[in-house]
Amino acid sequence: MIGVFYAFAAWAVVVGVGEGAIIEEAAADPTTLITRVTEQYLGPVGSIAVAVLFLGSMFAAVLSLHNVLTRYHHAMANARVLPDRVGTVHAQHGSPHVASIVQVATSGIAIIVLALIGFAPENIFSWFAGIGTLAIVILMAVTCLSVVVYFARTRVLRSPWHTVIAPILGFVGLAVSAVLIAANFPLLVSDVDAEGNPAWGPISITLVGVVVIAPVIGLVQAAIMRAKAPEAYAQIVRRFDENA
Repeated sequence: MIGVFYAFAAWAVVVGVGEGAIIEEAAADPTTLITRVTEQYLGPVGSIAVAVLFLGSMFAAVLSLHNVLTRYHHAMANARVLPDRVGTVHAQHGSPHVASIVQVATSGIAIIVLALIGFAPENIFSWFAGIGTLAIVILMAVTCLSVVVYFARTRVLRSPWHTVIAPILGFVGLAVSAVLIAANFPLLVSDVDAEGNPAWGPISITLVGVVVIAPVIGLVQAAIMRAKAPEAYAQIVRRFDENA
């Protein structure tokens, strides 16, 4: 249902702007595209309402991401990948407050550094949104394949629909989406040439490089940990097995 709503919303924006002008309008100022279309058809009140809803949804998304990263920090500390202090919980509330503070501090430092360098807020937003969008689609596609591999090895469930057909259909859809996102990545991150047309430049190449290099760094780190800290590595694997 969420995917259908996203598709409908994207279709409405394209129709509102015009198929022939959507790329130019999005490249000109992607941060205000939705509000401009809304104001054109619903007036100032509609534009303000959509802006408030958009800010609320962005807050919810950022809060969700914060919680996910906090849990990762907490789990990695318990697995001895990060300092033990990061894995402690609050004495009264039982929340991973140290991991939460570390996550906020890390994000804050990154934003401050980028701002001091001179990057505009809308550029920072579009760049990180582009990385996150492409990375999460690829991650979900790989997860679909892992479902097939897991049930093929364990045989704990024998339903063809749940173990093969549905995951493969999901993988195909997500793989196609990832290819389309990658093909239009300059438009997604507002990387344009001298004439204002979306084009592959240093920004797009660097951001896609982050998506490619990050898992490689993780695999190298895992290999080093397996060789130098086999107990910590075994504990991580054991946690994965327990969660599966």
